[in-house]
Amino acid sequence: MFRVVLDTNVYISAFCFTKSTPPTNVYILALQGRFELWISTKILLELADKLQNKFAWAPPQVERVIKQIARHAHLAEPNQQIKVIDADPSDNMILECALAADAHFIVSGDKHLLALKKFENTTIMTPSDFIVLFRD
Repeated sequence: MFRVVLDTNVYISAFCFTKSTPPTNVYILALQGRFELWISTKILLELADKLQNKFAWAPPQVERVIKQIARHAHLAEPNQQIKVIDADPSDNMILECALAADAHFIVSGDKHLLALKKFENTTIMTPSDFIVLFRD
């Protein structure tokens, strides 16, 4: 089964924007157990911060979403700091999580991550490209 790390922007798109989009469909696949979802504490904290402070979600709503993700995801705790992306250093936490999880894929809409295409043994792709892997 694929081990997958979703970038924070995929969660934001799935929760805050139009439904039936590729990010929403990727998250649904995760909830269905179609792949192993991996996340780190740093990613959860960034997501909670953005939902509450950028999108004005109430704390109980943020807590529900974080708990839902935590129930469906494996927790990877990176033991090394990576400095690959200088233009947006926060993107490095996604790479750190993928490395700690030995992930097959990072799913992201972030141009800095997507420009890498691959990091170590992890392929980096858009939500649209990723969901194609699950078409029967």
